[in-house]
Amino acid sequence: MKVHGPARPVPVEKTHRSAHVRGAAPARTAAPQERVTLSPVAQSLMDAQGPEVPDQDRISRLREAIQSGTFEIDPLKIARRMLVEEV
Repeated sequence: MKVHGPARPVPVEKTHRSAHVRGAAPARTAAPQERVTLSPVAQSLMDAQGPEVPDQDRISRLREAIQSGTFEIDPLKIARRMLVEEV
């Protein structure tokens, strides 16, 4: 699974208890929305990262190498990257 940067803030709605729960208040038709505001520094950090754009040239080269049977897997390189990402 690959994560593409931090999630963008979205409006959060309050949840209501189900009507079938004992003692629960009946659900209202429209829930008030709560807003989250970010500091200017946090907003600029989120904007600076931007969406990750796939490198189509690299994808094409990898696809060709896999199809032709010339793609080589380096287990040591994979292990090192896993350890770096873990820290």
